[in-house]
This record gives sequence, structure tokens and C-alpha cells, in this order.
Amino acid sequence: MRTTCNRKTLMKMQKLQSTNFNADYRIQALALEALQEAAEWYIVNLLTDANRCCAHAGRVTLQPRDIHLVLDIRGPVDTGNS
Repeated sequence: MRTTCNRKTLMKMQKLQSTNFNADYRIQALALEALQEAAEWYIVNLLTDANRCCAHAGRVTLQPRDIHLVLDIRGPVDTGNS
């Protein structure tokens, strides 16, 4: 599968998250690919919904408030850190 995000950037983010948990995790390439696919799916769907809000408002330019509206409607994301 062709991905949009840079793989090295995602690897840095994963490494940073593992240090937040004070653990030295190793992650398989297939698992990293799955994380990347899930992250891209989330972002694409977020921006698609935000674009719908933008069109509903009669605008053609996506604004941060459109993204914030979608995030407010969706509610909090469970990160498993609580």
C-alpha cells in the first residue's frame, strides 16, 4: 500500500511515545505499517468531515474551526492513558 505520511516521521513519533511510558519497546515493521495506515485513515476521515462542514457553511476554504467542530462532534478519543 502506498502511504502519504513519511515512515521515518512515524517511527520517531512511536519512539517518543514509548519513552513517555518509560519503556524500551521494539515494534515490528508490519505493526508500524498498520499504525501508519490507521493514522492516515483517521486524518483523511477527519479532513473529509471537516470539508463537509466547510461546504455546509458555504465556504470553499477549509478553516481550523471546521476541524475543531468535527473533533467536538466526535467527542474525546480514548488513548488508553487514563
